[in-house]
Amino acid sequence: MLTKLPVLALISAGVVASTCGPKQVSVAVEPATAVIYQLGAAGDTTKRLGIGSAAFELPEGDVERVVAMAPGYKPVIRVLTLADATAQKPVLIQMKDRVVQLRVTPPDADVTLDGRVISARTTQLVEVRDGQVRQVEVKKTGFKAVQRTYANREGQPAPPEVDDIALNQRVVSVRVMPGGTQIDINGSKYGENFAEVTVPANGCTMVRASRPGYMPIEKQYCMREGIQPPPLDDQITLNDRMVEVIPEPETAEMWANGRRIGVGPQRVVVRQGQCVRVDVRANAFLPWRKEYCLGDNATTLPIDAELAKLPGDSLWAKSAESDQANVNFTISVNEKRTETDSWKILSQIVTNYFDVLELSDKETGYMRTGWNVASIPQTNRIVRTRVIVKQASASPLKYTVKLVSEHTYSANSVKDDEEFAPWTRILVRYKDVINEIQERLK
Repeated sequence: MLTKLPVLALISAGVVASTCGPKQVSVAVEPATAVIYQLGAAGDTTKRLGIGSAAFELPEGDVERVVAMAPGYKPVIRVLTLADATAQKPVLIQMKDRVVQLRVTPPDADVTLDGRVISARTTQLVEVRDGQVRQVEVKKTGFKAVQRTYANREGQPAPPEVDDIALNQRVVSVRVMPGGTQIDINGSKYGENFAEVTVPANGCTMVRASRPGYMPIEKQYCMREGIQPPPLDDQITLNDRMVEVIPEPETAEMWANGRRIGVGPQRVVVRQGQCVRVDVRANAFLPWRKEYCLGDNATTLPIDAELAKLPGDSLWAKSAESDQANVNFTISVNEKRTETDSWKILSQIVTNYFDVLELSDKETGYMRTGWNVASIPQTNRIVRTRVIVKQASASPLKYTVKLVSEHTYSANSVKDDEEFAPWTRILVRYKDVINEIQERLK
């Protein structure tokens, strides 16, 4: 099929020669892979003459137009005359200018050549003359732009014959709030406040927004078939706060709204419109408590870590761990002792330690003291202790003795029973009560 070609190179003017002499012309082309065609008057190729070289007779009129064509090169047209035949040596056609066939996807992308916008179409040719360097950029809103450099210079890679440029990486403009928020992309630091996030084709990109004192937010943007493409613009706002509480001592345990969250420093999350009560506890120390709220009228939350320093518990130093606390001990009475003598001894021992007997009934063998209270002034730290005696058997005579030891950090009164819990320790002043009863009744 005949193809029209535009005249892309200067036509070498022939020298008029006489009609006498040989009319055969030889042509050689660089590169040797180029095809030489005869060119018709209408600019269409009419006959293939050879590859790399050709020899032929000049037609009537002693003028022949030929064109050298090779993929990736700008075609070169040459007018051959009788003077070329008379020279009796091959005519050399050097193809130096290159052509890149540019195929762009999507077809409505903007294309610039050396900074100048060229027509937007799916396929177009970029001419790169000998010694020239050209810059191409393809861009479209919402996609990552692609740049190409084509150089037609010695020592540099030759331009490609065809270059397929597909914009397949999306770009999401992400803004983060409040100001000063750090942005990390796929685990690497990017910057603050704003980022152009590239999302690869058939892949995902993870964005993390973080700021001291705030709960970080991670968001993933994916570009995959079958799912909604990422937005052009997005905003990430950090609302929830994060308070780091550092206890002293570091061995203290921490609770948030009654749920144990760990030992030592912990990060406490406070969500918008909510409150979190933090309790810090450690043996030998008074507990630390604070409530953090996030709302319009709430107290401003700390940005830096907050130290939860627990004051010492003086009652801890006045007590000892004991397996006798809150346990019923059965005490056998020497068979030589009467019930009356035994009850008298029990009463004497108990009243030596406790001033008040709430109930003492020899007939039923039941005795209960009032609470002896130890507390730390200006705090809700209270320890209460009492003794309960019950006759377990009349023959042989036996009693059960229970040393009740309870404590609290939150009661306002010794009568706030629901605030007290059993304590595995006994104040030192009561540690010999049960042993003394055992010794004196045996």
